Amino acid sequence: MLEYIAKGIQLIDGLEETLVTLSQYGYNLHIVSGNILPVIKTVLGRRVDYFESINANNMLFDENGKLIKIKGTNYDFEGKAKLINEFKEKTNSKNDEIIFVGNGNNDEWAHLSGCKTICINPDETDFSDKTKWHLSLDSVSSLTEIIPTIADMSGDWRMK
Repeated sequence: MLEYIAKGIQLIDGLEETLVTLSQYGYNLHIVSGNILPVIKTVLGRRVDYFESINANNMLFDENGKLIKIKGTNYDFEGKAKLINEFKEKTNSKNDEIIFVGNGNNDEWAHLSGCKTICINPDETDFSDKTKWHLSLDSVSSLTEIIPTIADMSGDWRMK
């Protein structure tokens, strides 16, 4: 079933190159999603190893593989800001050290954490709302296009 669902999800071009680049420069990568964890892992495949954590809804199965429960994440919508704040506290990070990349109305809430936000390929969100999105890239065809933006936002001259 997961493979069937995953087949309908297209990864953006340049994903792996972007993950490699950001990892090489020491960025900690996390996923905060309203999607379902096994679907995310299936779609990402081996690329899942680039992420320190994946926070999403989960599917719980019994010993026969039958779905018994979907466990919702606490980290969607306003929960995204909550997770970012917990991360800041745990890692002693500052607002300007965290860059959140999202595209939808459930991602708008991340700005409440005080972190920097980038909207790419907006879907059901007002990407021009500067209270929610610090920057917007409204037609990204390759994820590598965000690398210079992240470098600028983080002040990382090595990436430029």
